[in-house]
Amino acid sequence: ERPYIVTRYIPIEGQTYGLGILEILRVSQTISSDILNQYIDNATMILCNMWKRRAGSGVTDDMLEFQPFGVIDLDDLDDLQPLYPANVTHTAVEALSYLTERRREAVGAMRTLQGKPMTYRTTATEVAEMKSEALARIVIGAINIEEEFIAPLLQRIIEYNHRFMGREKLVRISGDDGGARAFESI
Repeated sequence: ERPYIVTRYIPIEGQTYGLGILEILRVSQTISSDILNQYIDNATMILCNMWKRRAGSGVTDDMLEFQPFGVIDLDDLDDLQPLYPANVTHTAVEALSYLTERRREAVGAMRTLQGKPMTYRTTATEVAEMKSEALARIVIGAINIEEEFIAPLLQRIIEYNHRFMGREKLVRISGDDGGARAFESI
């Protein structure tokens, strides 16, 4: 008998491992990572922007390197102008929020189940329906974990106790309040 127990969040017939939460969220997480990387790249480009300078303005490349409290003297303010890339911060934050909500929905962790308000206007009937669907997904996952992991684990613990505990047996001693106090051998 193998010393480990295989547990599947969502069993798929004919597959040993089924479908786990990580497989459900993999594509969304990859997209979120890409968006976050693009946001960081965009912030870097904004901070290290390019410049357009008029030929013959006297501004050298060395003068464009960042220096705290640095000053570039210009005869004409149009001699040097920053070229900023588009700022995608707002779009990136919205996309990441959207993907986070989709991941929550995919595994049944709805905002309303967490006691958080919905991010958009909705009716009480719609919220109740979404809660019901989310709870159903969570219950199915919990039942699978119970049947495939918890029950077999407890059965193995009992088998190992019978196999490896000698003649001496452990008996739980309960206090007046019904709570366990200690184990005593008999």
